[in-house]
Amino acid sequence: MHWYKGFTLLHLLETIKIENTVNSEEIRFPIQYINRPNSNFRGYSGTLFSGKIHIGQKIKILPININSCISRIAKFDQDLETAEVGGAITIVLNDEIDINRGDFFVNINSFLKPSQEAIIDVVWMIDSVLEIGNSYIIKLSGKKRVFILKKFYLKLT
Repeated sequence: MHWYKGFTLLHLLETIKIENTVNSEEIRFPIQYINRPNSNFRGYSGTLFSGKIHIGQKIKILPININSCISRIAKFDQDLETAEVGGAITIVLNDEIDINRGDFFVNINSFLKPSQEAIIDVVWMIDSVLEIGNSYIIKLSGKKRVFILKKFYLKLT
């Protein structure tokens, strides 16, 4: 747009400073990929969003609400004893558990519970109108879900 002289959206997204408001003790590890190259290996790959994990640590898997223990933390070219926020890793558990893409690991004593409702912020960047009653696809963690828009609050910033 010839009248706009500010930064591009891409520049703002790449340079924005985000305050760390996450409780660094709480593990948040969404499963992005199930790594199963052979019948002897089952790893759960993703990026650790918060918390710190280590071998031998007990964890809870949501939404299936099953407990397990970390037996191995693998990175591209090495095994790790611990992993911290931002690490792209593969976690191997002691147990053979059927975990799906989009499930996630949390602390064993986490009070976090699955929910069927959410309040979300939507950045709408298309000419068609966002309408109450229509269904839309959202991506939450690694899962895509269809939702029906029930309420709408407009907030201009």
